[in-house]
Amino acid sequence: MTMDTDQIIAEDFINSHTLEAIQAIEKLEYEDIADFIHKIPLDLAIKILLQMNNYKAAKCLELLNMNLAVEFIESIDLLSAELLLRQCDKKFRNTLLDKVAQKKAAVIRKKLNYTENSVGAYMKPKVFSLQKSLTVTETKELMKKEKELIASEIFVTDETGKLEGIVQLAQLVLAEGKDQISSILTKDAPNFFADDSIHDISDHPAWLTYRTLPVIQRSGALIGSLHFEDISKKNLKKDAGLNKQMVETASALGELYWIGLTGLLQSITNSD
Repeated sequence: MTMDTDQIIAEDFINSHTLEAIQAIEKLEYEDIADFIHKIPLDLAIKILLQMNNYKAAKCLELLNMNLAVEFIESIDLLSAELLLRQCDKKFRNTLLDKVAQKKAAVIRKKLNYTENSVGAYMKPKVFSLQKSLTVTETKELMKKEKELIASEIFVTDETGKLEGIVQLAQLVLAEGKDQISSILTKDAPNFFADDSIHDISDHPAWLTYRTLPVIQRSGALIGSLHFEDISKKNLKKDAGLNKQMVETASALGELYWIGLTGLLQSITNSD
C-alpha cells in the first residue's frame, strides 16, 4: 500500500504525540475516523482505538470492514476486547464474534454474560466517559455528539479505561469553560462491581446522592452504569419496596437532573 506524504506525517505525529493525536482524532466524525483506520497499519489502529473513549472506539469499530474488525479483536488482549465489545451493537457484536477464533470468542462471550441477579445484568453497558485532562468546554463539545448517553453523573477514566471518579451534571453547568475536569472531579465516589448482587446494593446509601453510579470490574475498569430507576422498578427488596427516603431523594435528583441538563444543552447551543 503506497502512502502519501500527508499520511506518513499523520502516522509519525500519532507515534510521537499519541495523547494529542487521540484528542484531535476524537473530534472527527465516526466515518472519518473509520476511513483513516482503514488506511493505516493495524498496530497503529490498535494504538488509536484502545486509547479513545470506549464508546467512540466501538462506534468506529462497527464502521470498519468486518475482516479488519475481526483482525483487530484477535490482535488485542481479552480485557480490551471485552470493554470495547460491550459498547457495540449486540447484532454486530455477535456477528463479529462468530468470525473470531473460537477459543477467544468463547472467553469473550462468557465475560459478556452475567448471572440474573448481578449488577452486571442490570447495568447499561454503553456509557459516556471522559478523561480528567479535558476542559469543560471540550467536554461540552463531546457531549453534543452523545446526548443520548448523558446522565446526571458523568464518569471519568484514565487512559487505560480505569475509573477515576465522577462529575455531576450540575458541576458542569456551574464550572467555567476553561476549568479542567480534574478540578471538579469527585474521586471517592461510590461504585459497584459487575458481579455484586443487585439485592445487596438496592438500598445503598449512595442512592441518596446519586441517580447513576459506575459499574467496574475488579481490575477497576469502567464497564457500565447502574441507574436507580432500573433497580427500583424491579421491586428488589424483601420488604416489597425501596426505602421511601431513597425514592423521594431520587425523584428530587431527577428533577435537578433535567434542570441541569436543560441548562447545559442551552449553553452548548449558545456556544455554536
